[in-house]
Amino acid sequence: MTRSLLLALLLLPFACASSPPQEASESVLALIAEGKTRTAPALDLGEDVTAAELPEAVEDYRIGARDVLDVRVPGMPDFGGDLTRADADAFGYEVMKDGNVYLPLLGKVPVAGRTAVEVQTDLSERFQKYKDAPLVSVRVLRYRSQKFLVLGGVEKPGAFAVDGSTTLLEGVALAEGIRDGADVERAYVVRRSALVPVNLGDLLLRGETGRNIVMRDGDVVFVPPEIRQEVYVLGEVRQPGRVVISPYRPLTVVAALAEAEGLDRLHADRDEIVIFRGSWQEPRSFTLTEGDVSRFGAHILLKPGDVVHVAPRGLATWSRTLSLLLPWATSVTSTALAAVAVAEN
Repeated sequence: MTRSLLLALLLLPFACASSPPQEASESVLALIAEGKTRTAPALDLGEDVTAAELPEAVEDYRIGARDVLDVRVPGMPDFGGDLTRADADAFGYEVMKDGNVYLPLLGKVPVAGRTAVEVQTDLSERFQKYKDAPLVSVRVLRYRSQKFLVLGGVEKPGAFAVDGSTTLLEGVALAEGIRDGADVERAYVVRRSALVPVNLGDLLLRGETGRNIVMRDGDVVFVPPEIRQEVYVLGEVRQPGRVVISPYRPLTVVAALAEAEGLDRLHADRDEIVIFRGSWQEPRSFTLTEGDVSRFGAHILLKPGDVVHVAPRGLATWSRTLSLLLPWATSVTSTALAAVAVAEN
């Protein structure tokens, strides 16, 4: 039997056993509304990490120690005046640990913490001693002073150079992409001990490009390597247990019950399918009927940690009580007591 046919057969009783309500109950409406609202995951990064604002604009790259600069002044051989751009890439002036670059004619020039444009303006003024209206150009040949990290569930974790234009997605690409099973919804970026409100799921799955921030020095991108998001389907179902929530496909209450192979038709109370949500300290519950599941279940999304519990009906409760309290009872006695329970219900 194919899986799709099995699913259809399992859900058939939902459509036939009872008529779905004409209007959605409060529990159904609340669950549908919560499913439309994504909540930020609790990351528990420690007391030193605080919330940060999403950067509004790209900052110009600031030169630092060990960066290599290309300084050009046409007509001056010492500064690439007779070199092609390709030839110049083999040369350059390294920024020393003291934050200075040492150039012919000019000597020590402070450049650390400044942009290429700012250094270019400064050098234009200095070169006026040697050339009228010098056309100075400055660019960074090699970025060495600043790094960002991509860690966790990526193919090639490591440190990568900040160049002032590398975006978050480009950083993930430098790490050769996300590993299978990694949790993009709980990925995060820490910047100067502050948590940047960026979710890789927004970028990769929902196309929210406004969150594709530019990497800065010291940024840490972490992708949890393994998904630990699941719900629990318990009670009067054929196969109670855990159901994993895929980061790429929402899990509905219908799908979760199908994974549990449907209700136990003999023992389940069809009017008491309860979804428990929240912490043990502050739990919330939403009670659904079989009709609710039949009509609205495909629109009710479950969240990590949810417990779907199918309550037993009267006969099932009696049967379990008898099995616990009277293990020594004969089958005849158990049958008689069960018949009394049926009569009382």
